[in-house]
Amino acid sequence: MRYLYTTNPDEGCHEVAEGIYGRPVQTSEEPKLRKAGWTLTIDAQRGADHVREEKEGRKEEVKVTDESLTIDERVYLELVEEYRAKFGKDPHWKMKAETIRQKLEES
Repeated sequence: MRYLYTTNPDEGCHEVAEGIYGRPVQTSEEPKLRKAGWTLTIDAQRGADHVREEKEGRKEEVKVTDESLTIDERVYLELVEEYRAKFGKDPHWKMKAETIRQKLEES
């Protein structure tokens, strides 16, 4: 038996927070009630437990400025651009600058 929560109460429900009701539910009834919008936590009824929704809204593209890069990072980015131009794809994410330089010289 589990305790489920809803905003649309039925018989046997009691208010556990403002506007949110709950009651114990047999496990055999749980799938039917979950489809109807019942949840396992009060936060889910409030909408506070959906981390995925918050992350979807945060899609920010980071702009890299030349002032924020070190000399080694600039060299690496130049090598990556050469690699892309020559091979038509990005180098493996673990590939170091020396390895990229070596691959460019070999071909």
